[in-house]
Amino acid sequence: EKVADLRTTLEKKDASADEIKGKLEALRAARAKAKETLTAAQADLKGLLTARQEAVLVGYGMLE
Repeated sequence: EKVADLRTTLEKKDASADEIKGKLEALRAARAKAKETLTAAQADLKGLLTARQEAVLVGYGMLE
């Protein structure tokens, strides 16, 4: 949603620098929050997995 908001703003020829910066900051904040949520979910998942399961998921790139 935030990416679409930024793209829409960029398509407007009369978009101000402040408007673009605001949309960019909102996008970065949303990405940071999503990354934190993912990190927490991965940590929770790791606590439920065996070493073999964790290794398989790391191999597939689903866990870090």
